[in-house]
Amino acid sequence: KEMFIFFFFFAVFVALSGTCFLLLGPMRHLGLVFTLIAVIIELPCCNFREACFITVSSMCAYLAVSFCLFSSDPDSFFNGVYYAAAFIPVYALLLHVSWQINDQRKKIYSDRRELEQMNARLKSSNVRLRRAQEMTLKELDLASAVQNAFLPAMPETIKGWEIALAFRPCFGVSGDFYDFYYRGETFKGLTIYDVSGHGVSSALLTMIVKPAMAECFFRMESSPLNQIIAAINRTLASLFCDIDHFLTAIILRFDGSRVEYTNAGHPDLVLRRKSGEVTMIAKDKPHFKGEPLGIDCREKPYFTEVFTVETGDMILLYTDCMLESQSAEGEHYG
Repeated sequence: KEMFIFFFFFAVFVALSGTCFLLLGPMRHLGLVFTLIAVIIELPCCNFREACFITVSSMCAYLAVSFCLFSSDPDSFFNGVYYAAAFIPVYALLLHVSWQINDQRKKIYSDRRELEQMNARLKSSNVRLRRAQEMTLKELDLASAVQNAFLPAMPETIKGWEIALAFRPCFGVSGDFYDFYYRGETFKGLTIYDVSGHGVSSALLTMIVKPAMAECFFRMESSPLNQIIAAINRTLASLFCDIDHFLTAIILRFDGSRVEYTNAGHPDLVLRRKSGEVTMIAKDKPHFKGEPLGIDCREKPYFTEVFTVETGDMILLYTDCMLESQSAEGEHYG
């Protein structure tokens, strides 16, 4: 397309300039001005070589017409040559401008092609990212469904207790988990724990921790609760030795109105009496709360606190999400 435009302008230019030179006769010097105008018009549509070709051709055409008309009058001929030479600096300047325009055109074309290639790569990357995101969401939904299947069902008939719970993961799956321990209609105990980290990896570990805790709880049912959690720690430490994870936990064991409570680095248990009094059990004992579980295999001291409950009392267990949450006024609950 650009070559067609160039040759079209060039053909029109040669025809007009030659005609002007012949018709103007003694005033043919004005043809140099017309040539100059033609070159200026043509500059945006041609490259440097084409501009040189137009300039040299116009000068040759002008000198040829001058020679044909004034071959018998050397003074007039050399006068024409003088005028042609006077326009050479102007043509040289125009050629320089043409070279700069051509150079900028090449850079713009190169940048445009590079931008087009970048856009093409970006579109391709967006397509791949969108497909990867869709696959990740499907896998996350599947992982969430699997974890929900592992969640213990709410006990339907437990003598002397009413249970309410809320479990709402932030990312579809969660490292927070809970479990109930009961025989028949007798509520034996419960645990709540929080695996470090977020997402699928923490959720997978909850599936390992859940049966390990239940097995230790029932196998050592007659042992003190602090010994049970120490045994759980040894089991989890052997499982987590090559994994950069740990977990905090609370284990409760019930015997009528008597409650045994041990804490492994977890947020404190809250007890609300039916009178409205709210306390955090063993909050005033700085050494009561033990280290998180699964960090290493060394023996760590864990302690047990015993308290009693009555009808109308309420025990609240939660994970650190409650401490990090905010009220409607923007105040942290923790």
